[in-house]
Amino acid sequence: MFLKTDDNRFGLVCCFVTNEQMRISVERMPEDVDNSLADADIYLNTTDRQINALFKDNYDLLSVTLNHILDQSGEIIKNGLSRKTGAQALNNLTDIVDTVEEVQKNVRNVERISKSLKDKADQLQAGLTDSKNRLIFLLEQCETERCVDLKNLPEIRSLRVQNDFQNLPNMTDILRELGQLLGTDVRRSIEEGKRAFNQLGIRIKNEVEPVLPEIKATIDDTGRELANIAKSLSQALTSVPVDEYRSCSYYAVLGVCITLAFIFTLLTLGIFIGFCGRQPGSEYSNECCARKTGSSGIFFMFLTGGILMVVALVHFVAAGGLTQVVCEAVQDGDNRTEDVFRIPRMPVNSRYDYVAPAYSDIIRECRDGASAYTALRLSTVYDIDNITALADRFKHKARRLANQVTLPDEATEGIVFLTPEAKQQLMRFSRSKINKVKFDDFASQLEDSIVSVDLRDLIGRFNITIEDPETSRMSNEVRSRLQNEVLILESLQDKLLTPMLVDVRNAIDSLRFLFEQQKQLATRVEGVAEAAERAQQSLHNSGATQQVRELAREFELEFVRHVEDYANFTYKSIRDSVGQCQPLYTSFNATATTFCHKIGSPLGAFWFSLSGLLVLFIPLIIVAISLARLYRKYRYAGYESGGARRHKRTREPSHSGGSRFPSRFEDTSQKAWGSQLVFNNHHTPPTSGEYERPPPYYYPGPAQ
Repeated sequence: MFLKTDDNRFGLVCCFVTNEQMRISVERMPEDVDNSLADADIYLNTTDRQINALFKDNYDLLSVTLNHILDQSGEIIKNGLSRKTGAQALNNLTDIVDTVEEVQKNVRNVERISKSLKDKADQLQAGLTDSKNRLIFLLEQCETERCVDLKNLPEIRSLRVQNDFQNLPNMTDILRELGQLLGTDVRRSIEEGKRAFNQLGIRIKNEVEPVLPEIKATIDDTGRELANIAKSLSQALTSVPVDEYRSCSYYAVLGVCITLAFIFTLLTLGIFIGFCGRQPGSEYSNECCARKTGSSGIFFMFLTGGILMVVALVHFVAAGGLTQVVCEAVQDGDNRTEDVFRIPRMPVNSRYDYVAPAYSDIIRECRDGASAYTALRLSTVYDIDNITALADRFKHKARRLANQVTLPDEATEGIVFLTPEAKQQLMRFSRSKINKVKFDDFASQLEDSIVSVDLRDLIGRFNITIEDPETSRMSNEVRSRLQNEVLILESLQDKLLTPMLVDVRNAIDSLRFLFEQQKQLATRVEGVAEAAERAQQSLHNSGATQQVRELAREFELEFVRHVEDYANFTYKSIRDSVGQCQPLYTSFNATATTFCHKIGSPLGAFWFSLSGLLVLFIPLIIVAISLARLYRKYRYAGYESGGARRHKRTREPSHSGGSRFPSRFEDTSQKAWGSQLVFNNHHTPPTSGEYERPPPYYYPGPAQ
């Protein structure tokens, strides 16, 4: 019996170990579940934002675009007519006139600077010549070494204005030609033609004005309808009860722990109470381990055996269900868990009855990377096929708008882009003298130095010579006159040379601009003048009414195309990309795998260990019952183990004088082993209430 009980220890240890492992796993499981639920929250919130962006934000942008198109309808059709007839040449004409004005401004600037440079150059030349002569005279009167060095400098004798400003171009004739050009009606003719053509856009806008409020109302109504659709889809997503499952694991684990604690308490008592006592006898004592304690242990085994079997059965069903119904179903994506894991019904405020799809269907769709619309079967909330027909509600109204445009031919007959006089003036300008002036050569000439020497360097040398102590032998008169000449040179530098340098830089910029414009200005003027004349003839002869109707039809198609582009983009996004639940499936699958590994495996090991423990209880109970039956055999005098039969059954009527009570650790049971059956004559006779086993056979005695 000890060996059988010792075998049970292994199963008991396995039960404790698997229970502890399951407890640790269950304690750590909520964190994994929380992470999975947090991923689900992020997924649902992100999908909600995407839906709002499609149905609200994008449509708001579309609404702004459509309203802008409607407000600019006349201008859009007018610009289309301008492209067809070539009337955009009016803009080029205006640019040409602006360029001519800029050319005139730069020519005038060059003319002004040229006169200023010529005058200042004459003054500077006269001043430098006089100063040079006086300096040479004074240096000859000075005999110091420094004076001799200065007198021998070549810069002193070559001091002059070396840039010949008298060769700058005479801009008077060019300015006269430009003045004649701009003094004519060229600009006025161009502006009047542009103004008359722009009136066409205003007239077209007035023709379509009665239809615009109805179209704008349709745009607003469609926006509100799409906002309601987005609200319904958002409610369908946010109604998924993710948070309801957060607290279930705690109470389930608590109940399992309490049940296991109770089971193992009973199991421990059942085993160790059976160990504690001696063989059962016919009486109890006040000792802690009386002879009836062993039978009490067997009683507890029978008492807890049924409970343990129920617990093992429950854990077997739970482990099997977790493995077969949940884990394999999650991995295979079948519908075995449809009834258990169906998403609760979502209370969506829509005119449709929405029923959430089966759990297995959602897992399968998410595994394939489906969108939220496909995975959650939101087609009953809103059928996105309807959005492809969104443009149909605008087509009729856009056609009405196009039919409102009825521009008569006489509306364009009075438009004149360029009068013959203005064209003649432009052609004359293209052949003017401005195209023959070499502005680039003059700019290069101005870049040369104005003075042959650096006046500031020369002034510095004279100051050093005057302040040198070695020139103390210089007379005071010579020193004073040298100082006066230095002041004169500084005055020429500040008042004439420096302003001339500024004028030269400005003149160079103007000449460079004129050179760039000169290369293409004549060609541009001729081309634009001819293009304006062709546009005017096309507008008069090609039938403006028919062209405007074609442009109105194009406007209608363009308006509807914006709506169709939005509808197609929204349809494809909702169907294919919004709320793609592949990441959600990956997160959920990882959590489910962790759950099956950390919970399912210890749960299976627990029921297997507990079942093995119960199986080992069976031989233990059989051995205990066999021993109990052996202990309770009736003690008779004629029984021998070797087969000999006594002829007389004897029983001592009373205790002998040497009788005594058994000690605590003395075995008082009858010895039923050895060569003979040993009778204890000092044993207290059984009471009348005790059970007496009849002898195994009947022996009447020798008298018979």
